[in-house]
Amino acid sequence: MKVVNTDVFNQDELFFCYSPNLYKFLRYKKDVEPIDIKVNRRTHKKYSVFIKSPELQTYLDEWKNNKINGDFAIRRAKQWTSD
Repeated sequence: MKVVNTDVFNQDELFFCYSPNLYKFLRYKKDVEPIDIKVNRRTHKKYSVFIKSPELQTYLDEWKNNKINGDFAIRRAKQWTSD
């Protein structure tokens, strides 16, 4: 779902994702769609915006636990090969 104006939300209702790997995990592995993708004016890097929810928090906790345990939630690009 694409939202044109994210200003209608309070900042505490939104999760700003600056990690490309976390974005891929949420978008492609967990099928959570961001409401917007923006570019930081200062760094010119992309970031995605998600609406906070209990489901999103569960996925963020899973991501955090995977990092702590050394489990990769998504395969690194070098490991992607066609079999």
